Amino acid sequence: MNKQKKLAKQNTPLYKRVPTLNLVDYSDIKVPLVVIYDSPKDFPGKVVARVWDGEKNRPTNVYCEYENLKRCEDDVMSAGFVFKFPRAPEDDACIVETYMR
Repeated sequence: MNKQKKLAKQNTPLYKRVPTLNLVDYSDIKVPLVVIYDSPKDFPGKVVARVWDGEKNRPTNVYCEYENLKRCEDDVMSAGFVFKFPRAPEDDACIVETYMR
């Protein structure tokens, strides 16, 4: 890893909260996904949408919090994520659904 990438990785915040998914730059993610969670361990009692890098099969540090599931779904769809997949039986129980562009 070159020095510039290593420095950027060290300065990346653990969580990067955004007010809406419409403000996220997805250009560096080949397969952007949004996974919706209902009360995950790190945000108990919250509805959270996390941006995932589908190609690497891992979450990014970008997320958005919502008052309820309806507002979350509306924001996800307004950001261009229109293909919805329900939670698979082997997924974490707090996952509600996954969206893809």
